[in-house]
This record gives sequence, structure tokens and C-alpha cells, in this order.
Amino acid sequence: MFKLFQCIFKDNCGVLNKNIVLKSINVCTFSDKSGINLREKTSINTPRAQSVAEYYAGKKVFITGGTGFVGKVLIQRLLTNCKDIDTLYVLIRQKSGQNVQERLKSMLNVPLFDNLKKVNPASLNKIVPIPGDMMKSKLGISLQDEDKLIDNTFVYISTAFSNSDKAVIDEVIYPPPKPLDEVYKFIDKHGNDEERIKKFIGGLPNTYTFSKAFCESLVDKEHGNMRTIIVRPSIVTPSVQDPPGWCDSWVAATATFSDVSRGLTRVLYGRPDVPCNTIPVDYVCNLTLVAAARQNPSKDVLVYNCCGDPDNIVTWKRGADMYLEESLKYDRVPGTLRPGKVVMSPHPLVVRYLRFTRQTVPALLADCWLRIQGKQPRHLKAVQRAALLTTLLQSFTSTRLDFRTTRSRHLMDTMSEEDKVLFPCDPKTIIWKNYMKDFYCGVQKYLLNNK
Repeated sequence: MFKLFQCIFKDNCGVLNKNIVLKSINVCTFSDKSGINLREKTSINTPRAQSVAEYYAGKKVFITGGTGFVGKVLIQRLLTNCKDIDTLYVLIRQKSGQNVQERLKSMLNVPLFDNLKKVNPASLNKIVPIPGDMMKSKLGISLQDEDKLIDNTFVYISTAFSNSDKAVIDEVIYPPPKPLDEVYKFIDKHGNDEERIKKFIGGLPNTYTFSKAFCESLVDKEHGNMRTIIVRPSIVTPSVQDPPGWCDSWVAATATFSDVSRGLTRVLYGRPDVPCNTIPVDYVCNLTLVAAARQNPSKDVLVYNCCGDPDNIVTWKRGADMYLEESLKYDRVPGTLRPGKVVMSPHPLVVRYLRFTRQTVPALLADCWLRIQGKQPRHLKAVQRAALLTTLLQSFTSTRLDFRTTRSRHLMDTMSEEDKVLFPCDPKTIIWKNYMKDFYCGVQKYLLNNK
């Protein structure tokens, strides 16, 4: 049966909590139609004649976090390219006023699934919502539903930055940042103290990466005999295709680049030569599906760093400039500030001065003009919000990390030509000029609703 692992995480209020669950887009589990153990059916990490789609034929997949950004794309990829898959069980939490069926209907009512509805609408009937809650013991799943979920392969989606206190991050599981009992004691005593939390997590940038590091070690410790892999994506960005530029959440690079194009961000703390290590969301999901299909019958947890290729990557400065260049090809959205080229500096005083002169002053002047017109001022608040976001990202914009991708590269190199077309996941193939166009248009269309 499926296993539960204990993790800690930071909730929306900024408080450290402890629960016996895996948080967010973390879990995919696979079994065949009869629930028979699949360990004997997979081979070691070598090229296989069986395609990825054939591997998933007749399989049942259990997904948590299916209503999130990555989760939706994972579901769409499975239903689109693995047409003979048996069932997708999706853990969905009931919300006030909405049961799981209504939430599932709402989840599928996004442009991501438009093509699937036209080509193969019956495939959506394979999605079976499982009522549950990540905050509850055993995921809040009933005993009846639990009996349906027989796991043979466990996939945990972590983050490439779970060990970002190290200069070189290999495809291995590192020891947890602190003993678990010490963390629990700290949570009970100081779980609401932001300053103490910053000191406690040490060299990690935030509690999100801190908790992800713990999750990895707990998965390694508790996975038992279940075949298990961990996928570590870097900064997840809009899709490359199907549909191009699709996104549904403001995260990291997506929000930062959009703020640049709207004139809210003109200054970034950091070094201009630091790579913006992004990976498109469909590449993350495709690599996850391929890795599970190629999983070997080993007792060891296999880790795949899903990151940009060092020979085909843009810096934060170049990425922001490319996004801005693309935005200038279109009419400026009415009511937005005039954008300007991004300046980066690793010196806090320089950043503070430049933010005041290049962001705060223009926003104040624009708000003065709005007041003269009898309108509500809004630009300064927007600029301050954007500045807060860049502050939260400054550890990523100022630190160069070396992500090793030997296992991921081997996985991609041993894919068949057919699978490379159906499940593209090689960052070497990204054409940045084309991708930035789709990136910009996707944000405008799907997040800002600008046609």
C-alpha cells in the first residue's frame, strides 16, 4: 500500500509546522491494472525497446498536488501521450462550498486541457478524484479509497535548490540539514519567530528549500522496498508546447520578468553573470514520466536533477532583457509604467540607491499624475511589491550553483526518437528567442488576460 512520509513545511502564514504528509506537487505512484508488483518488469538504466506510452498502458497513477501548476501539466501529459493508461487517481481537498467533483471540474476548465477535450474528450473520464487532505494523517483518505491505491513506484518531486547551501549539487541524497527532533523542538518553541527561523535554517535561502531537504532524506529513509525516484526541478517556468507559454501561477522568474516588462522592476540585486536556471513545466513533467518508466529495480532512491543545460542557459540579466525586448514588440498595456533595461548589482547600497531613483521616483510621479486626474494612486504599491519579490529571490540571483545532471543526461540520451518527440525534456533543445516569445505571450494570455 502507499507509504506516508513525515515532513515539515512553511505554511502561507510564514509559520513552521509539522505534519505526517508530503506537501504540494510531490507524489506520483504507479501500479498495473491488477495491482501486481511491477519490480520484475523493469530493467536497469539501459535503453529499452518498450516506449514510455507502452509502459503506462494499463497502469494506475495516484497523484497528489494535481490541482497545482505542475500537477495539472502532469495529468495533461499522461492523458495526451499515454492514451492506454487505466486510471488517474488525483487527491483533491474539499473546500467550503465545493466538493471534490466540483473542484475537479474547475481544475479541468483551463486552456491547458482544451486540445485534449477536442481530440480525446473521453480520456478525462479516467480521472478519479480521491477526497483527502495533505494536512491530515494518512492524507485524510478513507480506508475504501486506500485499498484502491496499491503502489509499486514512488516519485517525489522536490526542488533543485533543496541543497543550495552547497556549491556543487550532485544527483545524490544529502544528509538532512538538522536532526529531526531538534527541528521539532525549535518549531514548538520558535515556530513564529522569523528572525530565529532565518538563523536556524543556516545557509538555505528559505523554509521551502529547508523542508524539501528534509523530505528527501525522509523519503530515502522510509521508502522501504518500494522503487523510488526523486526529481529535482530548478525554477519552473511556462510550457514550451501544448499549449506554448501555458502557466497559471506567479512564481519566481515568471513574476520577475513580467514585472520588468510592466516597468515595476528595473533593478535586481545580484551578479549579471549568474545563470537563471529555469526549466519549462512540460519538460519537468516529461522527465518525471520518462524516469518512472525507466526506473530500475534498485533499493536505492535515484535522484534526477531537472535543470537547465550549462551550454544552453541564460543569465538573469539576459533573461530579463530578452523578455523585455519581446514585450516592446507589442503595444504597452494601458495604465502600466514605461519599462526600462534591468541593472544588476551585488552591492546593497547601490541597489537601494538605484531602486529609489529608477523605480520609486517614477512610481511617485505617476501616482501624482493619477491624483491630479482624480484617480486612485497605485504604482508605488506595485513597485514596492515587486521589490519585495526580488528581495526574496536575491539568493538565487547572486549565487552561482553547479547542478550535476549525469543521470538525467543519460536518461535523455537513451530515449528513443519517438519518445523524444512525445516527451521532450532535453534543455539543450530550447531555442531561447522562440521560448521567450511564448513565455511573454503566455503570461499575457493566461495570467494577465490580455488577448
